[in-house]
Amino acid sequence: MELLVTICIIAVLSSIILFSITQYIGKGKDASVKGYLAIMVPAGEKYYDSNNESYSGFCQSDVKNNSFSEINSALPGAEKYCAVNENGNSWSACSQLSDQSRAYCVDSRGIKREIEMAGCREGVTQCPDN
Repeated sequence: MELLVTICIIAVLSSIILFSITQYIGKGKDASVKGYLAIMVPAGEKYYDSNNESYSGFCQSDVKNNSFSEINSALPGAEKYCAVNENGNSWSACSQLSDQSRAYCVDSRGIKREIEMAGCREGVTQCPDN
């Protein structure tokens, strides 16, 4: 009987630890995604200054490609989007986080925020307010 009680206690403690570790791994992946997207903000300003004050082509740039590639390494299969408006004066990029209903968005205004995944979609050139 004592052996069964001991096994049950070990099983409960193991499940608690496993759950905690899984959460920390997800938070680590999310931090990587946020970091790689945050790099795009100053890179976008440099691109704007060196591209006749236009963001046109920024979403095809090496910075965007490298950031999205690193996000793929950290969080395989995450949805990612980058868009520049038709005037070339605004851009945004976002990626799905480990909680698939959430995304992280950065844009040309310097905004960096977590949003609902529904706000992270093709053609969005400014981070939504939600």
